[in-house]
Amino acid sequence: MRVCYMRIMGKKAGKINAGFAASRLCAFAPLFLFACTLLSPSLSVAGVGGRPGELFNYGSGARPIAMGGAFTAVAKDASSVYYNPAGLGMLSRPNVQLMRSELFGGAYYDYAGYAGNLKGLPAGWGAEFMRLGTGMVEGRDANNNRTSSFDYTETALAAAAGMKGVFFPRLSVGAAFKFLDRRLADSADRHFAVDLGAQYGSLMRGRLDLGLAVSNVVSVAGGDTSDRLPPLLKAGAAYRLIGGVMLAAELNNDGEFRVGTEYSAPIGAARLGFEGSAVSFGLGTVFMKSYSLDVAVTRHPVLGMSNKVSLGYQFGRAGGAGKAEETGRPELMARDYQALALKELGERKYSAALDSMEKAMALDQTITDGKWGVKFRRLAAAAEKLNLKYDAEKRKLFARADEQALLAQASLTAYMEAQDLKSALYAHAAAGTDMTEPEFGEFLKVMSGLTGIPVRSDEVLSRAALVREKTRKTDVNFKTRKFDLAAKECEEIILLDENNSLAWTRLGSAYFAVGDLARARAAYDRALAIDPENGSLAEFMRARGWR
Repeated sequence: MRVCYMRIMGKKAGKINAGFAASRLCAFAPLFLFACTLLSPSLSVAGVGGRPGELFNYGSGARPIAMGGAFTAVAKDASSVYYNPAGLGMLSRPNVQLMRSELFGGAYYDYAGYAGNLKGLPAGWGAEFMRLGTGMVEGRDANNNRTSSFDYTETALAAAAGMKGVFFPRLSVGAAFKFLDRRLADSADRHFAVDLGAQYGSLMRGRLDLGLAVSNVVSVAGGDTSDRLPPLLKAGAAYRLIGGVMLAAELNNDGEFRVGTEYSAPIGAARLGFEGSAVSFGLGTVFMKSYSLDVAVTRHPVLGMSNKVSLGYQFGRAGGAGKAEETGRPELMARDYQALALKELGERKYSAALDSMEKAMALDQTITDGKWGVKFRRLAAAAEKLNLKYDAEKRKLFARADEQALLAQASLTAYMEAQDLKSALYAHAAAGTDMTEPEFGEFLKVMSGLTGIPVRSDEVLSRAALVREKTRKTDVNFKTRKFDLAAKECEEIILLDENNSLAWTRLGSAYFAVGDLARARAAYDRALAIDPENGSLAEFMRARGWR
């Protein structure tokens, strides 16, 4: 039936103006030549024709069509049902897409798709309707005598669902169920098939996404045909360059190579794509905050040019408030995972907190790029060296609510905040609280390696004893007039006990001795704020005119 349709279209193709403004491609040619060289040694010159189910290769939405159909790693909206159902797991908001396409020789192709979030999960679902038709065609018999007119139609329905974080936090998987009905004159057949898909990302600080889709994993045919929809494997990648430019490419097991690019700007987007020897380009814009209008023009080397226009609408307000369990939006789900990670950190469940943080970052790339990304990487490094993921007994030891585990918690918290000196001091105190616990001695060595601060064997003491030892060293440094070392010891005491009035007073005295009056006054002020009854200090500051 596909061959018959192509013959009909071929007879009408001569009526189409095949003119094309090649100069518009000049600015993009170097980028695509580079990508093609990297990803494929030879491009497919002509598409694979004659297969049942070609309706599923016409595209959905002008945006992906303008990008040459290289959308396996890009789809994250209603078009995911068509290109890769795993994209529904990364759906930001419910949306609908409508497209009308004028094909070669007067044929038409209509598409409608919807995608929505699943409540309480980082997941989405979608459905689509497609219809391809030629209109009435004059029939001829074997002797070229006129017979009755007939038409050719293909109608398809599909439903899909996808979810992120099923096996790995950055992995989204999905599946789609498809139905296809084809009719040519009095002949008809039906096809049922299942698609599977996966997307992984974002990687490289939000720049890279990977996609894999397998179409027609299961296929059943009925009616006037025994042909089944053939399996098709597609692997793709999308990389976001600087300046709002995205490059996407994919290759399937039929040897068809597709590559596309999109340049996004505040006023809209420009797109260009190649699919074998076919070229496509288009424009898109967003208006009234929630509506999108996209146009694509495809030039086929034999059949000429065809136009596609699609209209989209995003439900809800971008960045609007709403509970994640009600909307299922990934960024809101990410906030829930962040809150859970904070709770688990407070309970000293470090491995569980890492899992929650990883899920949050997988759902919202801005978390990875922000301070939480730094915290995650630092905690992950410590947890890996301590083998917390695989040592259940050690996890229980560090989750205890006693002083030693709480000091280790303070050390890890300081390390996550990039306060390396404070982290090392608390690690010394944790190890010195109970020397019979070798795991905390190991913890001190790990934190020493991570912070780059050597273990001080004379300071492996309990927190109170460590403060006393540093107070003694401060006195020695004052007596020997080593005021810089005295200030250093006071600063470390304050890291261990920020409300130590004596340490603040002596810190002020050390600064005063070296002539740093501004810092001396600030330290004295803090000491008096902690201990307002310190009359001698208050009198000294009044004499200096500081009070």
